[in-house]
Amino acid sequence: NSNSNSNSITILQDLKEEDFNEEILIPVIKTPKKLITKIIELFENFLLRSPDIVNLKFVHEAEPNAEYKLILLNSNINKEQVLEKLKSESQIYSQFPVDSEFIVNHLIKLNFDNRPTDYILRKLIPSSIDIISSFETIGHIAHLNLRPEHENYKRIIGQVLIKKNKHIKTVVTKTTQIENQFRVLPLEIVAGDSNLQVQLAENNCVFRFNYAEVFWNSRLEFEHRRIVNLFNSTDVICDMFAGVGPFVIPAAKKRGCIAYANDLNPQSFKYLKENAELNAVAHKVNCYNLDAREFIRTLLNCENAIVFTHVIMNLPALSIEFLDVFKNIFPRERYVKLPKIHCLCFTKSKENFYEEIVQRIESVLGSKIENITVHVVRDVSPKKFHVCATFTLPDLVAYKI
Repeated sequence: NSNSNSNSITILQDLKEEDFNEEILIPVIKTPKKLITKIIELFENFLLRSPDIVNLKFVHEAEPNAEYKLILLNSNINKEQVLEKLKSESQIYSQFPVDSEFIVNHLIKLNFDNRPTDYILRKLIPSSIDIISSFETIGHIAHLNLRPEHENYKRIIGQVLIKKNKHIKTVVTKTTQIENQFRVLPLEIVAGDSNLQVQLAENNCVFRFNYAEVFWNSRLEFEHRRIVNLFNSTDVICDMFAGVGPFVIPAAKKRGCIAYANDLNPQSFKYLKENAELNAVAHKVNCYNLDAREFIRTLLNCENAIVFTHVIMNLPALSIEFLDVFKNIFPRERYVKLPKIHCLCFTKSKENFYEEIVQRIESVLGSKIENITVHVVRDVSPKKFHVCATFTLPDLVAYKI
């Protein structure tokens, strides 16, 4: 039975595509070649469509030199129903041969390529275990969030994903939830090539980096774009946790901004500089490899303090704590207008997150904040949400006394 959910295939360490070869009997209409288009239109709702079958054309060749082709119908279709419908269109019906049966059952061959990923995984993994078929894509790498119960099946899951997604060459999973101070997770390669050196395109820019050495999250692409689109060519951007440059590179390349970009991770710093060169914006992106607070002091505690108009803080677990660096640090003579802060952070509540985020920010800055907006970036998990708070620093807090 093609719709069976039983695990008829034995688990093997390696995927065997031939285990998915099977034949199924389905009704077909033997259709004269000149009527193909008309019959497909007429039987639009009868055509073979199943969530368990993919990459299969409705029209099949019959035996060599035949005057007709086979139009594949759903297996639950009643032949009498098809015949009735056909007879009701007398002009079409009259062109079918009178002397032969033209609604028949036909054996079609299905293989691995005709089955969707979920169907394949469901056959390979016990029904008590959830299947995982969604993943984050980083260039040629698929990053899966596997759970302990997937441990014995991770290799075969990885092999299926590589076979089913032509652009994927490597499948990784994190071995623990514990990030180091650079937000880099320990990764295990579960299938495919061991090459974690990535090149990808995002927001019309090219990024190169080693995925095992730096922080990158493809799910933030829209947030990168949203924030970059707030800038214009006269803006100067300060990015305290710049990573390999997903905010500052497009800000320089697409919006024409000057940027000051910092990351504590020496590898991120290395790729940040490379990506600025790669996108021909090295003259606009100034790169630093410092602690974030030290970076801000370096820009502001000097004779010609750098004047920036926007600050990006994407270290969600800690961003709010780092706001303390802005207390009494801006020189009034250089800053007619204080910068706008884009502080990305996590919250546990989707209902009362606004009040909670505002309270946390005000508590660190020791002051009320006017006109703060909090934008939901994405749901990380059922009880963890990534949000972005945007506001202008209050005069009382920010200016040097």
